[in-house]
Amino acid sequence: METTTRPCVVHSAMNDIKKKKISFKHKLQRREGVWTKKQKSLLIDSLLKHYPTNPIYLVVEEGEPKRVIDGLQRLSTIKSYVNDEFTLSTLDDIEIDGVPRKLSGKKFSELDPAVKEEISSAEIVLCELRDATDKDIIELFSRINNGKPLNSTQKLTTFMSVELIDIISSMVENLFFNNVLTEKQLNDSVDVDIIIESLMMIDSNKDRELKSFTAGEKRKFAVYYSEKLKEEPDNQYEKMDKISEGLNRLGNHFEKDTKMPKLLMPLCIYGMYRMIKDSKSFEKYFNWLDDFLVGYENNEEFLQYCNSGTTSAAKVQGRFQYFRSAMHDL
Repeated sequence: METTTRPCVVHSAMNDIKKKKISFKHKLQRREGVWTKKQKSLLIDSLLKHYPTNPIYLVVEEGEPKRVIDGLQRLSTIKSYVNDEFTLSTLDDIEIDGVPRKLSGKKFSELDPAVKEEISSAEIVLCELRDATDKDIIELFSRINNGKPLNSTQKLTTFMSVELIDIISSMVENLFFNNVLTEKQLNDSVDVDIIIESLMMIDSNKDRELKSFTAGEKRKFAVYYSEKLKEEPDNQYEKMDKISEGLNRLGNHFEKDTKMPKLLMPLCIYGMYRMIKDSKSFEKYFNWLDDFLVGYENNEEFLQYCNSGTTSAAKVQGRFQYFRSAMHDL
């Protein structure tokens, strides 16, 4: 892997984004818009005060746009501010050419010309990676983010193979997740968590029974399943095709902003997978599922597995067995 680190003025970086020479799409990256308004404002303030900021890491491949693998929130924040997508929170005035300039509550277009010029000419640091393998990129991402406040799901990436990351990256684009998850849940990578839990249920058998949904068990599963994809690619990719088909059907069934507890979502995916695998009626499944979702809050048999400690073995196995029995009876 070859690396090149260079300064780049904001104006030039924004032009490259506009011309699609830089892309925010990479399988290791979270979505844009994760930062709070205060965090975004402090970044703009740092640019104006010439405070150093962490480098933006980009993968460079011939014939492709440069893809951001770390620094997405920083770069997307600058882009969104220059495009007037948010106002600055309370900040001290900035002095330029001996004159105090107001920042608080202003969009980019509302700033004094001198302040706009200061932002546009501010320097950020780009670190470009060439001839980097997927393994290089995953390892670098892990080391860059070591100690950063990623949640347990986002840290799972470092335990996954390239093949598993590719599969999950494809699945999270499905309409189902956009229809049933909130913007915050999407930003927190809850969709990834749901896919992992779904895979854990679908992979469960007499030789490897489902245990719990604790962070430790998910890490173990990520390592185990990464190896399984390499050892049994045909079988596993056939299974992935069925899961993707199931997600498509669920995405078409549930409308945007459908209210559904997160712990039920992997069960819905598991049930849909079983219908496809066992060649059972989709209509019967959706009729059963709709009735279940309407009445589950009064379903004492199921609710005993939904109170405190929902990731524990007893609760996870109880919910799973309830759904597995229901799918068997359909």
